[in-house]
Amino acid sequence: MTILLQREISDRRIAQEALRHSEQKYRALVDASQDVIWSINLRGCYTFFNPAVQKIYGYTPTETLGCKLTQFVAPEYRNPEIKLLQRQIYLLVNAIALRDSEGRIRGATGTPIDITERRQQEEALRAMVEGSAAAAGMEYFRASVRSIANVLQVKYALLVECSNATQHRVRSLAFWTGNSWSEPICL
Repeated sequence: MTILLQREISDRRIAQEALRHSEQKYRALVDASQDVIWSINLRGCYTFFNPAVQKIYGYTPTETLGCKLTQFVAPEYRNPEIKLLQRQIYLLVNAIALRDSEGRIRGATGTPIDITERRQQEEALRAMVEGSAAAAGMEYFRASVRSIANVLQVKYALLVECSNATQHRVRSLAFWTGNSWSEPICL
């Protein structure tokens, strides 16, 4: 019986050491990650942030713990009374549910990607296109379509817009046929 008990104690120590080693490896990986990693509870409050949150978003992990997820949501997607901690950012989030041993959801964990710069570039491009199109009219559309045809190395290129509210009909704004412009068409 003593040998059996010693073996059980030894096996338990080995298992505990393996678990400790695994947890250290996981912690080192999470702490070294250049991407933000977070966890929230069922109330939507942050329970964990890795150190990357400070480098990327300017918040210390301590500042964010206990904050509600909604404090970091873009204004058009949240209640206007909620204030952001420091600045407005736009995120694309990948997350999974955290479950207990019985399968009940206890929170979530995930990683965000900061798409603020991409969104600002898209808005700038949209404003530039809208401004240029209004100023230059049809010549702008033709120049854009011909450039696209050259870049893609295709013979035909067509720019259309929806011509009715149901978006079932379109009309061409510019139609390059490889060596000349086609007359506007409606489909």
